[in-house]
Amino acid sequence: MFFACLFLNSSTFAAELKSNTIAAFDAYVAASETRMQTELRPGGNFLYVDSLPPNARLAAYQQLRAGEVYIARLITTVNGKSIPVPDGMIHDWVGLAFIPNSSMEQVLQVAKGYRLRTIIYKPDVIAAREISHSGNDYKVFLRLYQKKFTTVVLNTEYDIRWDKVDQDRVYCNSYSTRIAELRDPDNPNGPEYPVGEGHGYLWRLYTYWRFQA
Repeated sequence: MFFACLFLNSSTFAAELKSNTIAAFDAYVAASETRMQTELRPGGNFLYVDSLPPNARLAAYQQLRAGEVYIARLITTVNGKSIPVPDGMIHDWVGLAFIPNSSMEQVLQVAKGYRLRTIIYKPDVIAAREISHSGNDYKVFLRLYQKKFTTVVLNTEYDIRWDKVDQDRVYCNSYSTRIAELRDPDNPNGPEYPVGEGHGYLWRLYTYWRFQA
């Protein structure tokens, strides 16, 4: 699974998502998805670990077979240069896990069971539902909860598209379409800040899932 998140790069109490920050994130996503298109073609490195040098690839597969999760930070560049993000930060990570004794059908049944997110990702997801579903396209609502230095609750919505390379390789892209911070995290059904305002803890959340039997 790849995922890219856009956060505010500020310690101010109130924040506003700016157009140049959005433009930088969109440029980062476009460059990343151009690379991903080659990975999804026949002969491409469908799994991130297959793009690693031989020794690192062997070590990564040993780690996965041992039941450990492989995690790495990614940085997309354009012509070898990083993409500046004014008034924001992009976190781009990849994580892989091996699921033994399971079929692709069983795994996808869980992955597409969006109502299960409150169980699988507890306590980070406190509410989940399908807004709509048509063929391989889903619209999903998730209420996200984070408590570290402060408590934050976000109402989020996503457009999700499933597809496959072949019978053994399936993937989906998930794009946040709406993220709104609740004014009072102790009142999950209470009023929100306007979209693009609040404290800037999370402005965008894009995830790219891949499953290989």
